[in-house]
Amino acid sequence: IQSQPKDANLMAELADVHARAGQLPAAKEQLKKAIEIDGANRSLRSALASILIDEGQVELAQQELQSVETPAMASYQMAYLYMS
Repeated sequence: IQSQPKDANLMAELADVHARAGQLPAAKEQLKKAIEIDGANRSLRSALASILIDEGQVELAQQELQSVETPAMASYQMAYLYMS
């Protein structure tokens, strides 16, 4: 990440490592940085929404998904994340 600070995929990978280790605040911060670089990336938004749901921030999760999806698809994604 230090050598490629504009690579959103690297930041997403680090966020995944943090999430798997139970370090949700660190994962969330990495995803936010990745989204700053590639805000239209649906996978990044979905990953952030998943963490927000785990933290109980359901409205923010819905907003993240609605920023890149239609309302119907955002609702579908929310249901999927709840089921996961």
